[in-house]
Amino acid sequence: MTFIQKYGYILMIILVSSTFAAAAVMKESTNIETVEIQIVDGDTLWGLAQSFAEDGKADKWIKQVQKINDMDSTMIKSGTTLKMPATKPAMNKMTDIAGEE
Repeated sequence: MTFIQKYGYILMIILVSSTFAAAAVMKESTNIETVEIQIVDGDTLWGLAQSFAEDGKADKWIKQVQKINDMDSTMIKSGTTLKMPATKPAMNKMTDIAGEE
């Protein structure tokens, strides 16, 4: 009996486990850097996307924010903290806000 025939199931389990482990590591490594903002009255995801999304891709930005914050809908409430991608427009806007007196 050959090695593969004798230990085929064990080899298959090792291969499948390794594949899932590699996929989990790759998913974890795709985490993006975020910044947090405090939602105030009048804020909407669409309005925030207009200010912070790169290249005018508001719908993609909104989906990303929903995923980061584990949101089922696009509704946001005043007073909550929202994580958003740390894009160049976001960082520039945050610097402008921090520098205001």
